Amino acid sequence: MADFRNELEELERELREGLAARPAPDGFAERVFARVASKEARREARPAMFPHWRGALAAVLIAAVLIAAGLWQRQRQRRIAGEHARAQVFLALRITNSTLDAILQQKIQHNTKEAQP
Repeated sequence: MADFRNELEELERELREGLAARPAPDGFAERVFARVASKEARREARPAMFPHWRGALAAVLIAAVLIAAGLWQRQRQRRIAGEHARAQVFLALRITNSTLDAILQQKIQHNTKEAQP
């Protein structure tokens, strides 16, 4: 148990030493800024690869949006046409029901007149 405790204490000491705050070496900030500046300079000096791809990508995205909008509009028109057809079917059924009720009433009246002497 004492050996395990010694190992833990040694590990803790090494961690404290390793994670202790230390001042940056001399010239560190200047080297970092110089490296960043050199990377930016190389990026600016390098010609843009495939500059026409941006335009092509924009055209593809616009086409995709237009196609999606067209499909949505088509689906909307089909739904509206379906709802209109449904309303017409219900109207036809109401008219048919009304007509059949009128015929049934006439038939009932006709049968009651025949049944009376």
